[in-house]
Amino acid sequence: MSRNQEILSVARQIVATHGMEGLTTKTLSRAIGVSEGALYRHFGSKRDILVGLIDEIEETLFQTLEEAQEKGGSPLEKLERMLRSHISYTERRRGVSFIVISEVLLNGDSQLRQRMRAVIERYLRMVEALVVEGIGAGEINPAINGDAAALVFFGIVQATVTLRHFAETELPTSGRFESLWHVFTQGVGAGQMSPFSGG
Repeated sequence: MSRNQEILSVARQIVATHGMEGLTTKTLSRAIGVSEGALYRHFGSKRDILVGLIDEIEETLFQTLEEAQEKGGSPLEKLERMLRSHISYTERRRGVSFIVISEVLLNGDSQLRQRMRAVIERYLRMVEALVVEGIGAGEINPAINGDAAALVFFGIVQATVTLRHFAETELPTSGRFESLWHVFTQGVGAGQMSPFSGG
């Protein structure tokens, strides 16, 4: 692990525990055990750390999603694994990606907003491509709009993570995954819902 990766890993832990307001160059340097001056040699400001977190989210998330797709199967099977993998990814990382998205939306930095939007658009296009593939394979209703289906898919993950953060006890996400997948496939399915494969 490079020094930059180590710093971003600690920054992510701070965000997961204390939110973005808890992430400052002072708290980060203390958590790492270096002076702020030493930290500035890697990241000159909190904004630079935020850019680093966005880059790290994109790299690790898409690696996770691509690994889910590489296992093969039908388009719906790939989508199912992607959804399961994304929810699992956000839980492991305690929803940090959505906290970062919220911060970018609130801070008014147009360049950061464009950067984050590019990541989300890349995600949506990946899902949309599988929806179109599913239409071609006869698994998905040809009347379904691929872009709209991708937004719904993304929304399932976001809603699950949001509820997870507000819950006083851990939500049984694994137990409700089947229901979430059932709703999605009922909405896009061609004729009838595809059977749940369980993983």
